[in-house]
Amino acid sequence: MAFGPGFGTGFGPGFELSEEAGVTVPDVVGDDEATAITALEGVGFVVIVQRRYSGGVVEGNVISQVPSAGQSATSGSTVYIRVSRGPAPTTTGYGFSSSIGNIGFIQ
Repeated sequence: MAFGPGFGTGFGPGFELSEEAGVTVPDVVGDDEATAITALEGVGFVVIVQRRYSGGVVEGNVISQVPSAGQSATSGSTVYIRVSRGPAPTTTGYGFSSSIGNIGFIQ
């Protein structure tokens, strides 16, 4: 079976899942990036890392993976992991009216 971006994963190019005997995908969600990559490469997978903001997952830790833990996949196939960039940055500052007022255009 091949699943691509149309499958709703949002991970990019397809990956191969095998109905034949394959390698069981380890659970790396919650692991730090280096530990996750080592675990996945250690059983023969190619790892693609994507970074996303996440307020609920510590920066540098894995948010999600595709294929999921426990699935069987062929050795050499790709496992995609999303790694937290930490919380999304917030913008603060003056609104347009306040900014104009601060430079003397509005009294």
